[in-house]
Amino acid sequence: MTLDSTDRRILTVLQKNGRISNAELSERINLSPSACHRRVQRLEQEGYIRGYVAMCDPKKVNMATTVFVEITLSGQADELLEAFEREVSLVPEVLECHLMAGKSDYILKVVAEDTEDFA
Repeated sequence: MTLDSTDRRILTVLQKNGRISNAELSERINLSPSACHRRVQRLEQEGYIRGYVAMCDPKKVNMATTVFVEITLSGQADELLEAFEREVSLVPEVLECHLMAGKSDYILKVVAEDTEDFA
């Protein structure tokens, strides 16, 4: 399936507020509630929408410090990259892990209580 402009508008609204009601969503994109619901279900079933998340206040969950860490591995073999990604996925403080081009292999987005906790 290809995305049309209505699908893209639905995705834009849901990215900003995943808890919006179907009635409000359908009103915002000027579509009937039933047609809007069918489109959202199709977007979910086809993997365009992978899930919905809650955005926590970092200070209230004692993770007020965000740092970005560049990682350079000893090589670029697929097995090495996969092993690194597997290990990083086990660290709850790592929110994002991105493979990069250039001097560094990865950039990680990491949260910590403070800079002392990060070190």
